[in-house]
Amino acid sequence: MAGWKCGVLLCTDAMFLEDARELRAQGAEVIFVPRATSRACDNLWHDTLSLIARHNGCYVISSNRSRSENSLIDFSGLGFAFSPEGKLLVHADEKNPRVTIDIDIDAVAKQRNEYPVYLSFR
Repeated sequence: MAGWKCGVLLCTDAMFLEDARELRAQGAEVIFVPRATSRACDNLWHDTLSLIARHNGCYVISSNRSRSENSLIDFSGLGFAFSPEGKLLVHADEKNPRVTIDIDIDAVAKQRNEYPVYLSFR
């Protein structure tokens, strides 16, 4: 990832959207969000991470802990990767735990000139 500017939000930090905005303000083009969240929250995480990507013009890539026999929480292992437009590029799950994407940094620059991103970062 030579030359890319990356940021990290640890799990629930992503729910505080101002933290993602701060990473974007510091130049982040890719935001990584490792999580340990339950299956019951998968839709919430999907929507939140898509919003972060769309409103900041960043790629957002998130992994999630998988289920463990010793855990009281039903971790889904569901991970996501979103484009700077907020579109789901790929998801990982227990059946397909490893996925890859191609990152086009030019797409970040393009999205940052689109609504609503350009309104906040002139």
